[in-house]
Amino acid sequence: MRYLPTLLTTACAVLAACGDRGPTQPSNDPITFSFDFNAGEQGWIADFVDFPTDREGDVGFVSDHRSLPPPLDGAGKALYHEGLNLSDDLFMYYKRQVDGLEPGASYRVTFHVGFATRLGRDCAAGLGLLLKAGAVADEPVRVIGTAEGWYRLSADKGGGAVVGSEAVLLGEIRNDDPGCSGEFGLGMLGEGVGPLVATAGEDGSIWLFFGEESVFEGFHELHYTAFEAVCEKL
Repeated sequence: MRYLPTLLTTACAVLAACGDRGPTQPSNDPITFSFDFNAGEQGWIADFVDFPTDREGDVGFVSDHRSLPPPLDGAGKALYHEGLNLSDDLFMYYKRQVDGLEPGASYRVTFHVGFATRLGRDCAAGLGLLLKAGAVADEPVRVIGTAEGWYRLSADKGGGAVVGSEAVLLGEIRNDDPGCSGEFGLGMLGEGVGPLVATAGEDGSIWLFFGEESVFEGFHELHYTAFEAVCEKL
């Protein structure tokens, strides 16, 4: 069975997994953008930040759309990324533009993200792997930090467990399986996390992003099975 977020029944419009960009008419009712990644990448773009500009190749970043690993093989496909955290700081993320919102209007945005990871719910290592999600009017891109010359994200996601003004911390990345067997299991984060306030662009679009913030050195990988953002106009 696919691990999907629970869709809110108050939502009046859904961005389906077929890849449609979203509702064509603005609405005062909540609008849900929902993706099941078994259906493909659906326009999501991968990138990574928080590393020295001269060590990009050392991170070994990989992103693609692939089948879930054993023992989840046969359960479908997911977005995937991997990379080597070189210095206690690495953010690997996906981003996508959606539209159909009211131009210039502010929205409360809540998120649910489904994933597969080796970290069971009792693994202590999960304390250093965090899941963040955000929404901004302008595309989140790499910028060079003026203080240290590292690649940073243009959106204010914060660093480590600290959250910026344009993202929320969904929680520690762990699956729902008891113990710490090292086998891949499914998980979901976002339930009960307070909303983020974001403002749509003048064309009624917004950029959504989500990703893994690791705060200790080492190799990290994650499969994303589903994503949902619910936008409620203020």
